Amino acid sequence: FQGVDKNDEYEGQYDENNRYLTRTLTFQIEGYLYGPTDDENSIIKNINISFNNADEKSFIEHVDINIDPEEFFKGFSKKQVLRLINHEKSIFNSNDIINKDGDIDISILNGKWIEIPAMSIKREYDFDGVGMKDMYLLHHEEIEALGRNMPEVKRIRFFMTFGESYLTHMKCLENVGMLSTTPIEYEGQQIVPIQFLKALLPDPASLGPRTVGKTNIGCIFTGIKDGKERSIYIYNICDHQECYKEVGSQAISYTTGVPAMIGAMLVVTGQWKKPGVFTTDEFDPDPYMEALNKWGLPWKVVENPKLVD
Repeated sequence: FQGVDKNDEYEGQYDENNRYLTRTLTFQIEGYLYGPTDDENSIIKNINISFNNADEKSFIEHVDINIDPEEFFKGFSKKQVLRLINHEKSIFNSNDIINKDGDIDISILNGKWIEIPAMSIKREYDFDGVGMKDMYLLHHEEIEALGRNMPEVKRIRFFMTFGESYLTHMKCLENVGMLSTTPIEYEGQQIVPIQFLKALLPDPASLGPRTVGKTNIGCIFTGIKDGKERSIYIYNICDHQECYKEVGSQAISYTTGVPAMIGAMLVVTGQWKKPGVFTTDEFDPDPYMEALNKWGLPWKVVENPKLVD
């Protein structure tokens, strides 16, 4: 969206030092995707955001969007919706990929955080549509949210596959200090080695046309259902080249952007609605899972899959 700030209307409560405790900022955003339109054609009329600045901590307290959900999505193709939510350069970030094998990896066991040396646990797994791959235990943000929201789960782990060539390159770069996040002085300037490395890497947008293969992303669950032990594997397979043909991005961007778009859609349509900030696992999963099938990420369920020790 190209926003047009029509007005800045501030109202709220202030303390004796004229420091606001709450504030409502009203502004107007016009346009569909790539340009402004006349007021009467604007899908989003206004957004009211309430800030709370008590105790010198500013945070968003409430967001009220005046919008017609049906009109909002009517004029978009799938490609436009993906571009609205997911810009390939920000999703497929070289620095993020480099940092996947940081100093420590974290998992949860019996409600406790477990820290181990990075990349120290390796397993092999036969992924449907991809084949046998080496995968490594890593820390990922989902572990923190799931551990907080589902404390009854005894173990939560995250694995990601890496090729030997990638790991060899990472080891060499680490040995010469290029993965360091500690600033160093070079010719009178402070630079961060890993940020300098990122600047040397290819533009992520250039990788789409030449990325081939498939992704297999899923979850293996074990537990008790209706009094009986049960294990299932829910996963999706996504083809890089098919994604590029459809939206001009490879599967990494596609499998990130589509779920983000679905989450935004469920918020806008009111199916997911709570005051505050929440992760997806704190909402009803059924409309989300249904939307994945509709918007290009169909999932499969396998009973009694091979488990990871």
